[in-house]
Amino acid sequence: MDIKDKLTLNLYSIYDSDIFAPIMEFLQGETRVLLFMRMNKKKEIYPSDLSDALYVTRQRITSILSSLRKKGFVVTELSEKDHRRMQVFLTVQGKEYIAAKEKIAKELIDTLIDRLGPDNVRQLSKILGMIVRIK
Repeated sequence: MDIKDKLTLNLYSIYDSDIFAPIMEFLQGETRVLLFMRMNKKKEIYPSDLSDALYVTRQRITSILSSLRKKGFVVTELSEKDHRRMQVFLTVQGKEYIAAKEKIAKELIDTLIDRLGPDNVRQLSKILGMIVRIK
């Protein structure tokens, strides 16, 4: 197996691993939206902001927000600054939900650090940083 095939296989396998699969949830869908909102709690957030920041279509954001509203995790209200726009807010239930998810993710990351060891984690972090900077 050549290096390209091995890298591809390993990248695909990350999604199926016991440690990474729950963490991957933070990179997509509802959990990603909730995490973004929690991390930007002091900012006004509109659906278009979510779409732009998370590189998700406006239609997908609309669908995600609809689901999150039904679950009681977010509410939308007319903006005080611009009554044509809907602003999105986390509810107490939404904050508690994402906090519980973050706690699980942190425990999984602790497990990953324990299994890989600090030196390998530093090397992995360095490589991931390099990947993020590739354009």
